[in-house]
Amino acid sequence: MIKQALETLKESKIDVVGHYIMGNQFTHIQFAIMLALIRANEDIVTRKEMREFIKLGKEVTLRTIDAHICRIREKFGTSYNIDPYPIETIHNTGYRIDKRFLEKLKDNGKE
Repeated sequence: MIKQALETLKESKIDVVGHYIMGNQFTHIQFAIMLALIRANEDIVTRKEMREFIKLGKEVTLRTIDAHICRIREKFGTSYNIDPYPIETIHNTGYRIDKRFLEKLKDNGKE
C-alpha cells in the first residue's frame, strides 16, 4: 500500500527516507497516517483502516491515531501555516485529506 501511495506522488514534496512532507518532519506513525490519507485521494479513511495501514507489530489504539492527527495538524498549522488544516474530520467515521492540500502537494510548488 505504501509503495502505491509513493508511486502516485513520486514528483511531490515527500521525502520518504527522512519522513518529510512539505518541509515538515514526521514520526513513523504520523508519516504512515499521512500516506494512508494521501493514498485514499479524498476518500474517507476510518480510524480502523488507518490502524491496519500503520501496524508496526505493536497495538495502536484509535485514540493514539486521534492524538497523531492532532500533532500532524499542529505541525502544518505552525510551520507551514496551511489553511485549512490538511486533514478533515468526518464525524463518527474517520478522516480525509483536504482537496486543496492534496492539489498543493501534487503541484510540487509549480505556481
